[in-house]
This record gives sequence, structure tokens and C-alpha cells, in this order.
Amino acid sequence: IEIEQKEKQSLQQREQDQALKQQREKEAEKQALLHKAAREKQEQEIANRRKEFQEWAKSGTQSTPPSTGPQHHNPMTEPPPKRPKIVDDSNFTKPQEPTEDQILKEKFKQFLRVKSEREKQLDEVAPSMPCDRQIQVLAPSDNQFDPNSIVVPEEFYQITASDYQNIMKSEKKKKEAEESVLKTKEMRERERLKSLRKFSKTFIRIKFPDRVELQGTFWATENNSHLYQFVKEALADPEVHFYLYVTPPLKKLSRDDNTTFRKQLFVPAVLVHFGLEKGAKVHGNFLKTDLLKEIKEKLPPEPIVYSSVLDQEPTPSVVSNPKTNSEEKPPENSIPKEHKEGKIRNLLFGKKKL
Repeated sequence: IEIEQKEKQSLQQREQDQALKQQREKEAEKQALLHKAAREKQEQEIANRRKEFQEWAKSGTQSTPPSTGPQHHNPMTEPPPKRPKIVDDSNFTKPQEPTEDQILKEKFKQFLRVKSEREKQLDEVAPSMPCDRQIQVLAPSDNQFDPNSIVVPEEFYQITASDYQNIMKSEKKKKEAEESVLKTKEMRERERLKSLRKFSKTFIRIKFPDRVELQGTFWATENNSHLYQFVKEALADPEVHFYLYVTPPLKKLSRDDNTTFRKQLFVPAVLVHFGLEKGAKVHGNFLKTDLLKEIKEKLPPEPIVYSSVLDQEPTPSVVSNPKTNSEEKPPENSIPKEHKEGKIRNLLFGKKKL
């Protein structure tokens, strides 16, 4: 039934189209006949006037030649006559010369335009020299990491005047950022790219299903095609069909995407995962044997002690004898671990003074 209904609809549509086509052909024929009649009438008038002029020339009389009659405009064959434009100068005012402020504003706008175009060109320019890949192959260690090996002394939890100042500065910056003028998405992306422009290179690590990781160095202006070529050259079977993706969220990296690593926010480093297409199989190792010979083990971190305070960066140092650290007495002004948050809160709200 549905097939019959569709056939009926198609037949009706064809009939309507045919009727419209016939109607248009009839209208075109009418227009052609009207044009032909007007042309024949004009040619007849010209022939009659020529006859009258020839008869007047044969007669030899000195009277004026016969009047050719008023020359009417024929819209079918001639364009419409041009009429002179009437210009009203009563409301005309001369343009004012730009002021110094307007000139400065125009120059500043032009400077910003040139600067933005130059930054775009710098982001999109392909690297002139090949980048040294500095290939590294890493494998996870079988040794288990003991979290008790990290010893943190009580001095780490002691709050000083510099800690309080840093806390207040961070709170002030947050408030200023919240109260500042709202920025568009383009402005935020421009600022983010500007902050990432100081990184000329990026470290990309590709993680394979067997937990082996391949690391290489790339220019920030390179794109996904260079990354796919790098992985293909490192594979034991370069003919295998594979794809690369990042997560979270899961996003496949297209081979034909010419977006630079800087614009994809893969700077200064990123972890990329390796996946096989449907039907693809790999027997044995993913990477070449030459690369697997230079494999390095990702060892767990050695036991360290963070002896610095909050306003300084922690400087790790290897612990030679952990027992000596446990036997040392804590400083007199040290604060227990569980009271650290409470003291910070009291300092912020002014309940206690330094």
C-alpha cells in the first residue's frame, strides 16, 4: 500500500511539473509573437517614411521634406533615456577634519589589527627546521611504591607571616578576577594562546595498550600529520591501521587536521593514547626492536623529605636514615596537622593575630 501511495504521489508530481512546463512554453510563445509583431510594425513605418522621402526627392520641389513624425521611445528595442540628476546643495555640509584623538584611535586600531594578524601568522607558520625528536621509550616498573617512604616533618605545617601574605594575595587575585569586566570566548582564547606562545616545543607521550610509552619532542607549530608520521615510523608493522586519541573526554585526532599543537592546547606536554581500527591486529610488540632495546623503566620515586615551608617550592632530598628524622623533636611553634586548616581560617577572619 505504501509503495502504491508513493507511486501515485510521484505520478501526480510529474503531471504537475509537466503542466507547469507547458504553461511556461505557452507564455514564452506569446511573448515571442508580441515581439515579432512590434518589430514588423516598426519596420513597416520605416519603409513608409523612406518611400515618402524618395517621392519628395524625385519631385524636385523646394518645399520642406515630409515630417518624419515624433520619435517615440520603443521599450522593446531601446534602453530608457537617461534623465539628469537634480542635486540639492541646500543640506550639503563639508566633512570635518579628524581631531588628534580620532587620529590616535585609528592608529591604535591599525596597530592592534597588524599585531593580531602577525600573531596568527606566527602560530600558523610551519617550522623551517626539523625538530630533534629525542625519542624515549618507557615501561612501567614492577616495583610497588610505598607511600610511607615519604617523610614530612612538622615544620611543613607551621604557618608563618609569609604564608599568611601569600594566602591574602591569592584571595585578592580571585576577587579581582571575579569583579573584572566579563571577557568573551575569543578574548579568553587569545590570552590563553598568548601565555602558551612562550613554549616553542612540546613533549608528546604516546601510550600503547601494552603500557609501553613512546615520547618525542615536537615544535608547537606542528600538527597531527607529523605526529601520525612519527608513530608510523616507530611501529614494528607500519601498515597496521591505527588512530590516536586524547581523554577525557575521548577525542580522536584527525590526520587531516592542520591545527597546530599550540592551538589544540598540547603545550608544553600531553599524553596521547594509541588505538587500533576495527579488524586490525598486532602480533607481538607494537614498537620496533631497535627502540625496545633502549627501553627505560619508569621507577617509583625515591623516599623524599619536604623540608620547605608553604611560600617556597619543595626541594626533595634523599633520606639516608629515616629513623633519625622520626627521633627529632618538633619545633616549639609547630602546629599539628589537623589544626592547619583551622588556623588558616582564623587568620583570614581575624580571630587570631600573628
